[in-house]
Amino acid sequence: MDDARHPECDCLEWLETLSEYLDGDVGEDLLHRIDAHIAECPRCAWAVATLRETIEACRHAPRPSLEPSELRRVVERAREELHRQGVL
Repeated sequence: MDDARHPECDCLEWLETLSEYLDGDVGEDLLHRIDAHIAECPRCAWAVATLRETIEACRHAPRPSLEPSELRRVVERAREELHRQGVL
């Protein structure tokens, strides 16, 4: 890849809007600019493809279910750990 054609700052600009881009939440002008960038930048094309695959995998993954008592226990353990770490 020719890094002169794809300065890192341009890639970071696109990566910041990647979720919105994949959700269709960007304007038409930005959509076309991102499409053009992705067509020429292997790193960003890879990032888009990888995120699309991840989103699809998550959509089709089985959702775990917890009994209310299990959920309370998990939340309590998380709170204890956050307190222990000084976050809460």
